[in-house]
Amino acid sequence: MIIKEGFIKKFLLLTPLLIVVVVVVLTIGLLVGGNCYEDLSFNNVVLEDGVFRVNISQQSSGKSFRRHKYKIDGENLYLTISSGLAIGNTGSGILDVEVKDEKLKNVKKVYVKNGKEQKMIWKK
Repeated sequence: MIIKEGFIKKFLLLTPLLIVVVVVVLTIGLLVGGNCYEDLSFNNVVLEDGVFRVNISQQSSGKSFRRHKYKIDGENLYLTISSGLAIGNTGSGILDVEVKDEKLKNVKKVYVKNGKEQKMIWKK
């Protein structure tokens, strides 16, 4: 069986490129993850004396929490939760969030955000 020289050159040029693309896509997926609130369970939601606390559980197997951030806008607290595939020592599927901020005294509603979508998880 004779393999054409042009095929070997194309194969040798495209294989490293394909490997790089696959590695980049997997790395972005693992690091960035997602923040789909439909897979989250919110328990023990408390807002008092300028402190907000919530216990969040991941309902999807194979995922772990990466990070969370918050924003207070008037009477609303917006909580963004990011999670991704659980590989190695990346955390667990349970997250205890505690936010201390003087602006919380004015908050009457708490939302979890997913991009432009949001879901209310607490109301005064």
